[in-house]
Amino acid sequence: ANELSRLSMTDRERLFCEINGVSDKIQETPEMIEESLCLLKKEIASIHPKHAYLQALEMNPAFVQDPKFLLMFLRAERFDHIAAAK
Repeated sequence: ANELSRLSMTDRERLFCEINGVSDKIQETPEMIEESLCLLKKEIASIHPKHAYLQALEMNPAFVQDPKFLLMFLRAERFDHIAAAK
């Protein structure tokens, strides 16, 4: 507790976020989103087998291919397109 009180407010906040698994918000730009969506689509295309994805695509292609839907996966994985595709 003594060591914690010696930290600056910024360092304390950074430590708190690190301990609790909360990290800085990613600054999204239109270019970054577009590039990430492209990478995600390429990664999804490279995955085999992908039975669940193909079934969802068959049921509702507009929803599955909607950039807003895909963006949820990218944001959940902090724009790691490989993790988002899995």
